[in-house]
Amino acid sequence: MVNLVIDGKPLQATEGQTILEVALAANIYIPTLCHHPKLQPFGACRMCLVKVEGMRNVVPACTTPVAEGMKVTTKDAEIDGLRQGILELILSEHPSSCIVCEDRELCFKYHREPQKAGACTGCRTCPNFDGCELFKVAERLGVRDIGVKIEYKNIPVRRDDPFLDRDYNICILCGRCVRVCSELRGEDAIAFTQRSQKATIGTAFDRPLLESGCVFCGACVDTCPTGALSEKRTKWGGKPDAVLTSTCLLCPVGCAIWVDSKYGRVINVRPTAGGPSGGQLCALGRFCIPPMFNAQERLEYPLVRKGGALVPVGWDEALAFVAARLKSFKPDELGFVVSPALTNEAGHLLQKLARTALGTGNLLLASRLAGPYMEAFPAGAPPRGTFADLAKADTVLVVGSDLEVDAPVLAVPAHQARRKGASFVAVGKLHRRPRYVDMHVEPASLHSFIAEVARLAGPAPSGAAGTTPGLTGGEREKAAEIARALKGKVAILFGGQLAGPDAARTIALLGSLASSTGGTLLPIWDGGNVQGMLDVSAAGSFGGNVRALYLTHQVEKIPDGAGFVVLQDVFRSALMDRADAVLPAAAFTETEGTATSLEGRVQRLERCAAPPRMALPDWEIFARLGTALGAAGFGQRSAEEVRQGMPRSAPMTATGHAGGETLSLRKGPAYRGCPVRELVADYERVMARWEVPR
Repeated sequence: MVNLVIDGKPLQATEGQTILEVALAANIYIPTLCHHPKLQPFGACRMCLVKVEGMRNVVPACTTPVAEGMKVTTKDAEIDGLRQGILELILSEHPSSCIVCEDRELCFKYHREPQKAGACTGCRTCPNFDGCELFKVAERLGVRDIGVKIEYKNIPVRRDDPFLDRDYNICILCGRCVRVCSELRGEDAIAFTQRSQKATIGTAFDRPLLESGCVFCGACVDTCPTGALSEKRTKWGGKPDAVLTSTCLLCPVGCAIWVDSKYGRVINVRPTAGGPSGGQLCALGRFCIPPMFNAQERLEYPLVRKGGALVPVGWDEALAFVAARLKSFKPDELGFVVSPALTNEAGHLLQKLARTALGTGNLLLASRLAGPYMEAFPAGAPPRGTFADLAKADTVLVVGSDLEVDAPVLAVPAHQARRKGASFVAVGKLHRRPRYVDMHVEPASLHSFIAEVARLAGPAPSGAAGTTPGLTGGEREKAAEIARALKGKVAILFGGQLAGPDAARTIALLGSLASSTGGTLLPIWDGGNVQGMLDVSAAGSFGGNVRALYLTHQVEKIPDGAGFVVLQDVFRSALMDRADAVLPAAAFTETEGTATSLEGRVQRLERCAAPPRMALPDWEIFARLGTALGAAGFGQRSAEEVRQGMPRSAPMTATGHAGGETLSLRKGPAYRGCPVRELVADYERVMARWEVPR
């Protein structure tokens, strides 16, 4: 431990900490604009200047490490004067009319919403109104006048990219956006450009972000202290009525999110400070949730087919109709398609509805990976990895997944491992090769290639010994190179490109490879809560005699043999043309419950917004339908009550293939089978630019 004194207060610190870190931990205020707890010290803004006894000049607290016996002064007349002078220089190039306005207190009191404007001319026209760190520092230092010449930058606002706008007229060159892009995300899509008074932040050759390698994760927006980077859709939404913590279900990572709501609608989504994703999100979670769940395509009323047309009815009539029709079929004629976007509570009630109330085991989880995974490990899978394992790995092997599309946030711990010296190997199709990938190979057969890697790397399951057929000479060389690279702590991830007739055998090989190398295995599920559906036994397989189909997930084509179809969904779709009943469901931001991430972590979902019109949470629809069927055990009135009745652990009882190919599941990021790119125009622009096939 290191002993030091800050402003007369004796403190202890660990070796390597900076003065700023120790002061902040001790609740001693030191102003700063370029510091961020997740980024390396930078020393750009010079607002954190302090005095250290024995040093001739003031020093930046954010880059000065503590030392034994150090005595630090953070505030006196000289320091305050230096900080105010530096801040005035920053404000001289920043629209600052509200900061120095004599009437600002009254303005803030009676005009709480920002005023929409083409460019920022002051606090009232700033998209970061209420969250500007520059304003807070100016207020704390008592700056109410600017004693230097004011020069407005007059830089055109960039609006040519998806999701966000860039107004560098209010940029203070703190560098936080550049550093978060490089240090945390590993992308380096933006950088400092030019010098001196012309210095700004931008891209190579001033290209749009869409052409610079940006993945539109929004990390730069969330770290910007002034609003120079802002979200197009939500920046004028104003102060939310409520802010709740929930979980994103658009991919299996399970990122923790803050959901801002206003008038019962989601207006913005931001990453929480912690959570499994470490305070990071992707384009889906950061930007796509509000436009998706506020879309006009939302289902609002129960519909029942009468006289050849779907007619709006009340819930009692709709469920009575569905219950009567379902009871008219034999148990083996009933089939339930389970969405991996359901909550654990909804999945539990759905499998209970099918098995207990209707006596059928025809539960098909809408996942290409779930069935092969269960076939590969009938006696239990090898050790399940975590994000912490991924960040600490010496070798990261990703098979059959384009990480930046399937689970982009996993690139964060993978990049952390890479920065510490780990090797990163990708096997399969990539829309591009990220900077952190050391080796990439796209073999003709993933199964044959992984079999060769497993054969060369160590003990393999029976049937994998000997020379692996079906490989080219170049693929054999690459397999040998990868086998040699599997050293130290190995983290193996696999995704939906493995789907196909060899999927189960390939996954088994990866499990064997993880076991033989002492590594861990992480499935990148093709759905937000596949793991949860497996855990509550809401998965299985179909027989060949299904005549009544209950869909909670969109498929490309309904089997011809289905004579009765129930569609329980969030969005309108072409499937409604075949549906006999349509039941509107709430989205995951509109329901309470739990979901299980790909690393097995059970996380809470909160009701952050109101479902549209008559839409209900899935668990409530299943509970009401069970009651309409006359079955016992379906009187739950809350998700918590459902959860209390769930077994604490349930084995994965599903057998056989998940049927993804039979159902023709849509590929790419989707929610309940509806592709995100069909609902969010900016996301379509990103996918089209990346040339990700539909």
